[in-house]
Amino acid sequence: LNSGSAILALSRARPVLVPAIGSMPELADLVGHDWVRIYAGELDGEVLRDFAAHIRSMPPEASPDLSPLSWDRVTSDLRLFLGKLL
Repeated sequence: LNSGSAILALSRARPVLVPAIGSMPELADLVGHDWVRIYAGELDGEVLRDFAAHIRSMPPEASPDLSPLSWDRVTSDLRLFLGKLL
């Protein structure tokens, strides 16, 4: 289970800054740490400045590879999982 807000932002080619909780580290591994920036501890000015600098350094035409989250991929993975249960 992932954050729908994070995935929506990524689908619009917008990097996200998320806390290191839940499935966010897995989402970063899946999509890329350039797109899903994780912070630990408190969200403070330094974290925000670093994230802003990172965003400015990204090419404007860049976009994340969301193919692991595509409907075809999810359907295929679910079919394989259910097949193993039977």
